[in-house]
Formats: sequence, structure tokens, C-alpha cells
Amino acid sequence: MLFVLYRINQDNYIKSLLSIYDSLYLGYENNTQYEVYLKHNLKNIVYMNEVLYLDEFDKKYYPYLKAIEMGKNIKDIEEINGVHHFVLDSSYEINCIDEICDSISVTISKRDDLLPKYPCPPNYDSYSYLRHLCKVGLKKRFGDKVQEKYITRLNYELEVIKKWIFVIIS
Repeated sequence: MLFVLYRINQDNYIKSLLSIYDSLYLGYENNTQYEVYLKHNLKNIVYMNEVLYLDEFDKKYYPYLKAIEMGKNIKDIEEINGVHHFVLDSSYEINCIDEICDSISVTISKRDDLLPKYPCPPNYDSYSYLRHLCKVGLKKRFGDKVQEKYITRLNYELEVIKKWIFVIIS
């Protein structure tokens, strides 16, 4: 199934797409585009503009939410009182969106080779060797008198690394 989500007003382009693809979904943003699609008797059309609320009842609350988001008083915001988009009451379009979502199949395979592997000296695993190198680095930078806050921070960072398995413990 192929989905083409495209904002379009050209009759010839629609005809050529329909001749090529079995399953075609077209997106529209306004009534003009919607009427073009209806003229071609298209069934798989999807509303593409931003949806700000789900039904007309919620329209009155939108300006308040926008004012809160902008950190302003409702009286200071005039542009909010303009035209807003809400989802069309067509369950058919919602079903089209569901079909598109259901047909998408994405597989993200885990790769174990993304973290580098460093050779460790005998008697060390990678985590203990990292801890050793960090302590040597602290001593190199601060000498024998390393402040407690640096030691605490180092221990915290090493625990995060260990917890999230950013080192390969062999």
C-alpha cells in the first residue's frame, strides 16, 4: 500500500497518481482542496492541518490555554480569537488515519557494536578499568588532595554509566 500525502490542486497530477498507485491517500488543508478531491471521487483523503481541539465545544478553552502557554493575560492576546482548526467530524477520515498508522511497519534492530570496546589489562573488566582510569585522571588534575565534591560527582557519573550499560562488562 502506498501513501502519498501531498498538498495539491492540480487535476492532471491527481489523475496520473491514480493511474499509477492502487492505494493512494491525499492530504488536504482547506475546503478548496477537499472539493477538488471530491470532484475526482477520491475516497482516501486525510485532513492535514494542525488540530487544536477535538470538537467545537473545546474552542472556547483554547484561548486560555494559549495565554497560559505564552505567559500572558487573556486580554493581551487578540490573535487567539481568530479562526482555529479542529478535527472534522468525519469518522471516515479518522479511519483513514488509522489505516495509515496500522500499515506502517518499522523495525529498529538493536546493534551491540555501537559502543567501542577497549582492551583491558589483566585482572580488570571494562567497568573497573574505567573507574581506575578516572581516579588516575582526578589525581593527575588535582594531586593528592581531591575535593570530596569531585569524588562524589565521579562516583555518580560512573554509576550512571554502569546503570545504563555504557561500558561492556566482560
